[in-house]
Formats: sequence, structure tokens, C-alpha cells
Amino acid sequence: MAERRRFKRVGVSIFIDVFVQGDLKTRGRGVISDLSLGGMALETKEDLGIGNVLILRFNLDANNLIDLKGKIVRKEKQPALIKYGIQFIKIGFFVKLKLKNFIVVHM
Repeated sequence: MAERRRFKRVGVSIFIDVFVQGDLKTRGRGVISDLSLGGMALETKEDLGIGNVLILRFNLDANNLIDLKGKIVRKEKQPALIKYGIQFIKIGFFVKLKLKNFIVVHM
């Protein structure tokens, strides 16, 4: 069965800081393993719950710091870490433009 996704995604390896909404202390660090306009795959050692809303901070490159809000929609435990499916919530126009440009360049 073919995979049906709304947005094209690209494989990446980008470090990310993760915050739980409403708490400015860093909850953890991780790595983005794939990225699209609708969400990302996040790999981390942090045990987070499905449905949690997170603040996600990462650099696309040296000049593009991105802050996004995302909701955990999938959780997959692996031997050394946990992989999460994150769906973005209300992306601003300029952030969406930066993400789109990054994805096009890396496809």
C-alpha cells in the first residue's frame, strides 16, 4: 500500500530543543530525522506523552532560527531512543516560507 501524505518530507539530521508548552525550561534535546510543512519526526531519549503540545526550537541553517508549536501524534519506542511524530500547529507565514524553501533545496 502506498504511503499517502499531505506534504513532501525530506530526511534531515537537525538538533532541536524541546519545551513543554507553558514551561520555559528545556524539557530535552533531540534530532529531527525528517521534516515537512506539516510536521516532523523527532528522535530523543525523553519520554513524552501522545497529545502533549511542545514548543520546538531549531536552526534550519546559520541564519534561520525556527520556533514552532507541535503536537505529539505518534510514539515509537526504539532500543536507544523514542521516535515521535509531531504535527505542527498554526505555522506563521514567514516560518512556513522558510520551511518550504529549506525543503525544496533539500529534496
